[in-house]
Amino acid sequence: MKVKELLKILKTHNENNEVIFYNLKNHNLKEFQLETILDVDGRCEITTYEEGEYNNYISQFKDGVSDALLLGKSADLNLTSFYKQGYDFGMTMYCEMEGLDD
Repeated sequence: MKVKELLKILKTHNENNEVIFYNLKNHNLKEFQLETILDVDGRCEITTYEEGEYNNYISQFKDGVSDALLLGKSADLNLTSFYKQGYDFGMTMYCEMEGLDD
């Protein structure tokens, strides 16, 4: 799907309506929460999370911050959007503490 296709669909909806995300698995719908909408590598990345798994996501964010501040490099495998955001945040904090430009 392209962003323009999504926008075309959304234009037919009341802009004040709540947006709910679902995942369909084995004929069962499970509600998810919106985490982020990012412009990444020329794509629109929409990330959702399951409410009960939020603590796991916070842990991934913290891992990203820790790798940026303590190691100065990103992990190579299984990079979730939560980890990436934490890493970016950690690098920003490091640069600000050291008085460096991005």
